[in-house]
Amino acid sequence: LLRLPLAVPAALALSSCLTWRSHRLYGGGADVPLNEVRRVLLWGATLMQKHHQAHRVDHPKLGLLQSVHHRRDVRTELWGAVGRASEDGVLGELWGLIARWLIAGLSMDQMWPGPVIPGASPSSPVFFTMAFGGLPEYWVRSFLTRALDVGITRLIFISPEVELLRYCEDVVREEKAEAKMLCVRVMVPFGRPYDFNNKAKFYLFPILLSLGLDVAWLDFDIFVFKNPASRLLAQAYDTANPKDVVVTDHFDEYCLNHGVFLVRATDRALLWLIEYIRWMHWYP
Repeated sequence: LLRLPLAVPAALALSSCLTWRSHRLYGGGADVPLNEVRRVLLWGATLMQKHHQAHRVDHPKLGLLQSVHHRRDVRTELWGAVGRASEDGVLGELWGLIARWLIAGLSMDQMWPGPVIPGASPSSPVFFTMAFGGLPEYWVRSFLTRALDVGITRLIFISPEVELLRYCEDVVREEKAEAKMLCVRVMVPFGRPYDFNNKAKFYLFPILLSLGLDVAWLDFDIFVFKNPASRLLAQAYDTANPKDVVVTDHFDEYCLNHGVFLVRATDRALLWLIEYIRWMHWYP
């Protein structure tokens, strides 16, 4: 375990930031520089070393992110450290925004509505969704209130449009869902048709994974009949065949469809996600 935490930061050392070079998505910098991801991972490794003796007894073969995922005390301490570092300017504002939101929603761990999934934290997954293109107010409000109605305990809504963010904030206020729902604006000067889609779907995932949380995505053009968390987690944490990524396919084609997918908080998943972002540079 003491050697494993250093593997992920070392693998990230070859890159500078999470961005598509030919996309004009990040202006003069990057929203989530990889040096910040490495810093948070090293903090997590330090905390896990601090709790090493107890951890060895419980989960001796897990990597860094799985270890943080399993230890609520470590996660909470890491979130606090990340929030303070963001306020001090050591990390970007996005880290602090998400860390403070997670801390405010710690009570969600006790409100988990589904069955207990062995190995999965009740803090997970954090769901993401996005909307853009001038969608009507009723669509945005209906989707977000439905997510709350079916028992999704943590949802981040992303949009580049102020009006859609206002609809999200209205739902948060009216439903008193400050600890459950976070509205985040992403600034995107479009360079190619799928630039916003590609960025919004993946750019915050490294933050949540580094904080020890599984993450899941729901496209905005689906109807949620029931909370999908239990189903996704049960497949990802299948003891006979555990998976780092669970993704749907198309109804009429044999190809992947990332309209609904889950990424576990594992070292391999984080490294894969970053490589996938790089691949998206060439195949948007």
